Amino acid sequence: MFKKGLETEMKIMLFLEKQDKEWLKAREIYEPLPIDEQHCRHILIMMFDKGIVDIKIDHFSETEKSLYSLTDFGVRHKNSEFMTKIRKKVQRDNSKDSEVTIPF
Repeated sequence: MFKKGLETEMKIMLFLEKQDKEWLKAREIYEPLPIDEQHCRHILIMMFDKGIVDIKIDHFSETEKSLYSLTDFGVRHKNSEFMTKIRKKVQRDNSKDSEVTIPF
């Protein structure tokens, strides 16, 4: 089990960025958004749920886990501004006939 804390979670994200080209594509969508601790935790919860990373997330509370769920766009976030930014990015990319996926 990984220890608690943003530093460890960021190390996991950096490792995955180097290992997975699809993850790098996803980061293009997230890049304009601030990567704060909550966002980092939410990404890790989703990756764990989808079997992308094998970590225990016992240190996340049930409340934290319930704040996030998968949707057609890839994520739903408790913060509507966050989701609006993703939708705008997806719509902008789709208008260029490009495929946009968030591989979670």
